[in-house]
Amino acid sequence: MKIRDQGKKILKWSRDFLGKPLHTQFGAKIDIDQVYQSRKGFTDREFFIKQANKNIQLMVTANPIFNLKNQIQGIIIIFNEINRIRRLVNHIAGSQARFKFEDITGISPSIEKAKQLAMVAASSTSTVLITGKTGTGKELFAQAIHNKSKRQKYPFLTINCSAIPKELIESELFGYAEGAFTGARKGGRPGKFELANGGTVLLDEIGDMPLNMQTKLLRVLQTRRIYRIGEHKPIEVDIRIIAATHVNLKNAVSHGNFREDLFYRLNVFPIKIPSLKNRIEDILLLANNILNRTSNAMDKPYLSFSADSENSLLKHDWHGNVRELENVVERAINVVEGKIIEPMHMGLINTRKHQPVSILNQKLLLKKVEMETIAETLEAVGYNISRASKILGISRATLYKKIDRYHLSISKSTE
Repeated sequence: MKIRDQGKKILKWSRDFLGKPLHTQFGAKIDIDQVYQSRKGFTDREFFIKQANKNIQLMVTANPIFNLKNQIQGIIIIFNEINRIRRLVNHIAGSQARFKFEDITGISPSIEKAKQLAMVAASSTSTVLITGKTGTGKELFAQAIHNKSKRQKYPFLTINCSAIPKELIESELFGYAEGAFTGARKGGRPGKFELANGGTVLLDEIGDMPLNMQTKLLRVLQTRRIYRIGEHKPIEVDIRIIAATHVNLKNAVSHGNFREDLFYRLNVFPIKIPSLKNRIEDILLLANNILNRTSNAMDKPYLSFSADSENSLLKHDWHGNVRELENVVERAINVVEGKIIEPMHMGLINTRKHQPVSILNQKLLLKKVEMETIAETLEAVGYNISRASKILGISRATLYKKIDRYHLSISKSTE
């Protein structure tokens, strides 16, 4: 057997193989006899070859060589590092992080603090736990961390734990072997952890991960090894885990919905993303940023917000955070006919149930409610002071004071 220098480098072999039987080097992993007997080769089969106490994962293609008499003269075996192939596939498929820290818009103290923590996390190798309400930009932060880290040239894969059915999440994460279950793909399939080898995996909405999968994830974090469904041989993976959730995991632990040991494994480097209502300084900055980006893409670069629109944006509650803001601005760009976006174009007219009132007005409102309540109670009990005081939960003396304060009548009208 003769092997090229590149092959020796991949296999980390330095000795000469010329004239030595293949099985002495690869063991029984590659069935050459079958190729001779069938006179047919095979393409892109997955093989694990153990070298220096480590499994090397390869994609192997073998083809027979025929002479003029149609006799097999030898076999050409081509193998590639599977990680190199997967990096290429992930790059073509877009399994890369697009956002960087420069893409995170905001000048508020809360967002600046979150960015500073995330930048520190990017230079670390520790597991990161990103928490925040829905729509705050947790994945944006995760991508920025990946792009600032040493793993930036490797895959970034996102797994939404709440979107994958419970019965499928294990095969998605760990993959499966051929024949592992009914309907399993021939040749098996690698899981997301394998595909992301060398890179970063974002486990989004990890608070919704089933308990049985939490146990298996904990084992991966501890051993850095995975097992495909239906296989017993371990596959080593070099990945960084970033977890994200809108769920309060401490509460989930106390209610028995999340493993405490996994929580502490994930909570090595916690980062909390603030809600938009706590970033008032950023609302107009974000809105104009979204407007410029989206209006240019929709060939309406001349649009701007009116003063009333800006006021409406500042007063809105933003339960959906930045994601809701993006939707509102995009809707306005679609429906506006002129150059100025008004509140009606965004659907934000009277968005608050109660307009803010001054402290003085609040006190006056409370006094009015109290006066009306006492008057109605007195009338209902026929102006019986004892009964009225019991219903109102105050003493007779206090009730008399309030009647006097509000100049209320304590006798039935004679008219």
